[in-house]
Amino acid sequence: MTSTIILILAAQRDAANAAAEGFNPGGGDASFTVGLSANGQEPATHYWCAGRLDAQKIAAILAAAPDAVVESWEMDAEPAAPNDLLAQHGLTRIGGDFQP
Repeated sequence: MTSTIILILAAQRDAANAAAEGFNPGGGDASFTVGLSANGQEPATHYWCAGRLDAQKIAAILAAAPDAVVESWEMDAEPAAPNDLLAQHGLTRIGGDFQP
């Protein structure tokens, strides 16, 4: 199953969550909830989300968070991809690594 991982700057979180309001069944505020930082401690400098997003949904997020990083991810074939992407950007999940 192909999913999309999106990393955004913390300063763009409200705008990205608002953009996700129309397609996230949990509401936009449930989209970018996982904080990231260089040392895994608060305050978060970035946030991320992952899901099955089509091009229109990705475009809505990019319009709201133009500095976002967007990567495709094959969950079953690439279980380490989220942590690898974070490492490439010098980020750590606040509260520990992602466990698929």
